[in-house]
Amino acid sequence: MSPCVCIECGAPNRQLYKKFEGGTIQLSQCERCKAVSDKYVEYDEVVLLLDAILLRVQAYRHLIFNHCLSTWLLTVFAVVLLFCEAYAKLRTSVLHSADSILVQVHFHTLLFQSSIEFLIAVGATYCIAMCTVTTPRVSASDIFKTLVISSFGKLSSVSALIWNEDFYPWISMATVLPAQTQACRGVYSS
Repeated sequence: MSPCVCIECGAPNRQLYKKFEGGTIQLSQCERCKAVSDKYVEYDEVVLLLDAILLRVQAYRHLIFNHCLSTWLLTVFAVVLLFCEAYAKLRTSVLHSADSILVQVHFHTLLFQSSIEFLIAVGATYCIAMCTVTTPRVSASDIFKTLVISSFGKLSSVSALIWNEDFYPWISMATVLPAQTQACRGVYSS
């Protein structure tokens, strides 16, 4: 597995840039498509985030393959997403009890359910990738990173829950599905 890929075509590359004396860098060209391998090396993280929100495949390729995201940070973000999902399920569930112990048990059950659903999604996506994708660079950790990064839309749905709006599932689906589709395209297409 190559440590970096071209964000335009997905081809493995030896390096993203050359570093010269004085701290200057020169971006490398992709050997396959002859485009700049990764323009996001020079961009600010806000631009990268905006491009991810705008569902640009190149931004997802950069985040998944070329950006140094620690496993700890991804795990923390995944846990936050699971808590948001469990809270959303709790708010939309039919359980309306004054007993705080019962509500806590129900929340923890929903948190466990959300965790299992996420693990099943990672496993199913990995199995589909192994059956349909011929590129050797797809790994379980790439799938995990892809699904966590592209699930940022679940955070926006928390505001709908806070304001007691009933359209949470639609907001979540409308933001997460396109993002996950684009992120998977970035991982699988080459």
